[in-house]
Amino acid sequence: VKNVILTSSWTTGAIITLMALKLKKNDEVIIPSMTFSATANVVEILGAKPVIVDVEKDTLLASYDQIIKKINKKTRAVMPVHLYGNMFDTQKLNQFIKKKKYNIHIIEDSAHSLESSIKGFGSGKWSTASIFSFYATKNITCGEGGAIILNNKYLYDKK
Repeated sequence: VKNVILTSSWTTGAIITLMALKLKKNDEVIIPSMTFSATANVVEILGAKPVIVDVEKDTLLASYDQIIKKINKKTRAVMPVHLYGNMFDTQKLNQFIKKKKYNIHIIEDSAHSLESSIKGFGSGKWSTASIFSFYATKNITCGEGGAIILNNKYLYDKK
């Protein structure tokens, strides 16, 4: 990716990213049911509504089919969570969003997927932004900290 923003935590990174998207009251952000509470909390902090989707039983990642069913005119973002080295197929979701010409951002929760890849690509390739955590329990740690990676220069400049 072309741009990196270091933050004090994953949560701060998520808040910064969602603020840059200018979420408004009643905007919706789709998140999986298998996630840390901060994923929903950051959406609510900004006045938007988290919309929870089921996960696949084999991977515990968000169900692509459930995400597609939940998309509506209020949907502004989808926040897939990559877990245990498994990555949600953001390329497939990105292609669907572009085909339908939706104005929906993919914000990857990559707190548990540093160095993970799917189809030869790591986090951030097919999304608006990908957010990492360097908390004590993560793959690379500094006790606290986080990072946002993104290719979107406009969003990067809004930091």
